[in-house]
Amino acid sequence: MSYERELSVAREAAREAGAILRRHYEHGTEAWEKSADNPVTLADLEADFERESRQLRDEPDPSALEVEEYPVQPRKSDTDVERVVLVWTPWGADKSGIAERLF
Repeated sequence: MSYERELSVAREAAREAGAILRRHYEHGTEAWEKSADNPVTLADLEADFERESRQLRDEPDPSALEVEEYPVQPRKSDTDVERVVLVWTPWGADKSGIAERLF
């Protein structure tokens, strides 16, 4: 099994983290205490943000995912209705028959 993609992602993450830390080392940063002897710096927060935003960017495009249909027969015992809600917004038709909002 090849781990080239994982290695590439790890190297890129290390480069990005290094750039963030270097910038904060050169220009200084603020720090807060999460708890006793447990500081959090602006560099920590920025690195977390970069990592999480990269994960969002790298997630697969939902339109490119293959969807497999799997029919499931519902059973009455699997259904439990606790509340029924009706939402209504008034619509009408103009003189040409085109629907228009009345709100």
